[in-house]
Amino acid sequence: MRTRTVRNSYLYLIVCAAIITNITILKPINDGNFVSAANVTQSSNALEPKAGMRSNNYTVYNDYTKNYTSCNCVVFRMDDLQDNWIRSAQIVAMNLFLSKKIPLSLGIIMNSIGNDSQVINKIKEGTNGSTPLFELALHGWDHVDYSKLSEREQKDTLEQAANKMLQLFGYKSNIFITPYGPFNYNTIKAMNNLGIRILSSAMVNEQRFDNSRSIALTTNYSANTTSVGNTFSNDMTTSLGLQLRSADATVYHLPAMSLFYNDENGKPPVKTPIGQILAETKNNIKKYGYSVIVFHPQDLVERDDKGNVIGNGVNSNEVSDLSRLIDSIIQEKIPIVHFSTVTKYIKNDHTQSFSSLNKPSLQCSSGWSLATYFTPVETDFNGSMKSILAVNDISNRNNNGSNRSDTPVTATNNNGTYSSLSTFNSFLNAVQEYGWGKTKDGNYIGFYNNQYHLASNQLNSIGKKLEIGDIAVDPSIIPLGNNVTLPTLPAPWNNLSYLASDIGNSIKGKHISVYIGEGKMAAEAAKNLKYLEGNSTLNENIKVCYF
Repeated sequence: MRTRTVRNSYLYLIVCAAIITNITILKPINDGNFVSAANVTQSSNALEPKAGMRSNNYTVYNDYTKNYTSCNCVVFRMDDLQDNWIRSAQIVAMNLFLSKKIPLSLGIIMNSIGNDSQVINKIKEGTNGSTPLFELALHGWDHVDYSKLSEREQKDTLEQAANKMLQLFGYKSNIFITPYGPFNYNTIKAMNNLGIRILSSAMVNEQRFDNSRSIALTTNYSANTTSVGNTFSNDMTTSLGLQLRSADATVYHLPAMSLFYNDENGKPPVKTPIGQILAETKNNIKKYGYSVIVFHPQDLVERDDKGNVIGNGVNSNEVSDLSRLIDSIIQEKIPIVHFSTVTKYIKNDHTQSFSSLNKPSLQCSSGWSLATYFTPVETDFNGSMKSILAVNDISNRNNNGSNRSDTPVTATNNNGTYSSLSTFNSFLNAVQEYGWGKTKDGNYIGFYNNQYHLASNQLNSIGKKLEIGDIAVDPSIIPLGNNVTLPTLPAPWNNLSYLASDIGNSIKGKHISVYIGEGKMAAEAAKNLKYLEGNSTLNENIKVCYF
């Protein structure tokens, strides 16, 4: 929670327009046509097959009903495949699925593979021949948080990864498994440009993206599949390649839903009981029509209490439990399939299309009040000084032994590392009012949870870097992660898309506040608007739309 009090300043936006237009990162929209960035227009196969490859007829141990109307299926996803890293665990996992003749989707870190012939040959074993069991996915070029990269960086590295996969394995993957989970609209745009159609992140990241509205559903659609004994048959373009059913192609969001080991919160991994995974799988199938179970090679080796890998030996108990999980899924008569098979069941007609799911319903209402907020900068203040202790959240701080008098003195206790800072009283008051302030050395100091925090970036309430165009909202009305437009504002503000990513104690009900930048110019512009305070016709009847 960020404590922030803001001034109602509707025309503040107009006064600052020329300033911010030069540095804005806001996302333009097209004349009120609210099309989600997750909807794209190009067509591509999920995995472009090698010339001469035959149909994918892989054996599963389930009884299928012909013409069923939902996938009711499970995808197993193994992440973090790479050269020379707990090779034995990677290979034993692949062997497990090969021996059971069960489909497996592999997330490969493409800049970290190419020299380990044992891993490469095992992957090829699962993708070659007439019964390919392995579906290959890009797990990034490097294993980095893609939401922190620019659109160009995301596109370039994904293209680099796709080209290398084509070179190594003969396939150009149509699937992106996001490292660590996070993604953003730039990710969708980059995928669109490259023709990558399937995005697999994690449920928490879909929640942060658009309140989980882009997660694909696979209900009430009769897939063009047939059952032949115990063999689940699909033609080539739908099992190894995605055959789209309309010209309006889509990026399909198929996130991880259950974890063999849960390490999503940055804490030491905790094993999920088999019974819990089965219950989650059934619940996810009931809600979405499918489920995605994720595991990693490191889940199958010895680890210490902090989750660090100990040696390279395989833990036979973990392999046995993974095998038991697979068998339990089979005994429940739940098909185990590839991501590209799931997409066949996503309906694309006008009554329940995935396109409409990816275009969340637009909600608009009038009677909103609007304010603005900015980041005060320490060098704009003077007066009496005050010393404080701040939680030091700066990672990998460079302790270079500087003797400067303004270098924070750090100390560590059981609650973490603290820094002693001396600054202006007036600056600290502004930090408490607006939530964050920029220090003279370029770091940021925030005030929340009744204490100061020293950080390399100012953060919004969803833990991302606070940027121009972020909006503070009451999340009980506008969920965090929603896109927001303000169509009744003057140009250019009515043609921009904002992100609901922040909250504040004063932001309640139909009241929003737009973040517009840092420093003295923003503060001076606010002073010029004092005469508008109390003019309700100007700043208390704003139309707000969100989706």
